[in-house]
Amino acid sequence: SPELHTGVYQRPSVRNAAAVAAADDGEEMFELVDENNKPTGKQEKRSVVHQKGLLHRSVHVLVFNFSGELLIQKRAAGKDVQPGRWDISCAEHVKPGEKYAEAGARGLKEELGIVVNAKQLRKWREPVLSKTDDDDKNVHDHEFVGAFKVNHGGDVQCDGTEVEETKWVSGAELLADTKANPDKYTTWCVAEMARVDDAGLLQAV
Repeated sequence: SPELHTGVYQRPSVRNAAAVAAADDGEEMFELVDENNKPTGKQEKRSVVHQKGLLHRSVHVLVFNFSGELLIQKRAAGKDVQPGRWDISCAEHVKPGEKYAEAGARGLKEELGIVVNAKQLRKWREPVLSKTDDDDKNVHDHEFVGAFKVNHGGDVQCDGTEVEETKWVSGAELLADTKANPDKYTTWCVAEMARVDDAGLLQAV
């Protein structure tokens, strides 16, 4: 089986660090969509989108190794939404004009150093509406989330501004732990693992 890599770090480049800082400062622009996930032709700053709960798009990518284990990441402490929690392999907002798979491939490269072509990502479900609300922080992240999977047997190189740590885990053990200890994980990770289970994805890797 391929060598497993846990907590492999890559010093973020100045460009990446600046981009992440700008994004978390609310300067990143999101494309807005309607209740049917159709683009409205309007864009708004990340901070405004999250404050007002405006509909936008994001994508989840599940990365499996060739032993069937799933890669998960621990979100950096500086993230504006649910920092310090374990998350699915990659969760990325879709930029204006991007397709779901393109955003997924970009997120894999930026966060984890995994280089794949968007066509290599396999869609396993249609987009669903996800709502993450944190009244204390005035964050209301309402998004239509696409979902893909990909196999990867190589290295993982974390962008330290986005990801604190990564590890390969048994999908079945992760599913059980998200049920037993949901507060360790992002709310969307818990929800996504339930969908993964319903889809029989852990048995079909």
